[in-house]
Amino acid sequence: GNAGTSISGFSDPRTLAINPVTSRVYVANFNGAVSIIDDTLAMPAVIESIATARTLFGIAVNTLTNKVYVGASGGQNDLLVLDPGSGSVTAIPDDYGTIYAVAVNETTNKIYATHASGGGSGVSVFNGIDGTFRSHISPGGATAGVVADPNANRVYVSLINDDAVAVIGWLLR
Repeated sequence: GNAGTSISGFSDPRTLAINPVTSRVYVANFNGAVSIIDDTLAMPAVIESIATARTLFGIAVNTLTNKVYVGASGGQNDLLVLDPGSGSVTAIPDDYGTIYAVAVNETTNKIYATHASGGGSGVSVFNGIDGTFRSHISPGGATAGVVADPNANRVYVSLINDDAVAVIGWLLR
């Protein structure tokens, strides 16, 4: 079958997140820009690009607050907080290494970021309300992907060297 059409204008796109409320798709480009695609157009297109001057990896959106969270490295490992309404970018320092993947629990407004290198594997927890680092959890192996289940208040983290998935919800209550 037909694979559809492609949108160009990216620089090594790594991960994507969508806000179905605003019909915007966010693309974390390795070169440091977050591209914003308008999904309401007949042919979706990039409508804006927010420069961060960082190397970007994981990305997630809180649809309730319309905040976009991006893992950044390059000098300092941070969780970047983008406000698409104003175009502002703020950084929350994270001393645990390069952020690989990001997930949001919209119910608790907590952001979870896994680390693939640097200060060690694990999951950093951030407070979306005041934009601060909250804690670091070590689920016991090299971490990669992360998803948050807001209904059960659980976070699932892939442990790539253990062929396992850690469930860390009991630590979050």
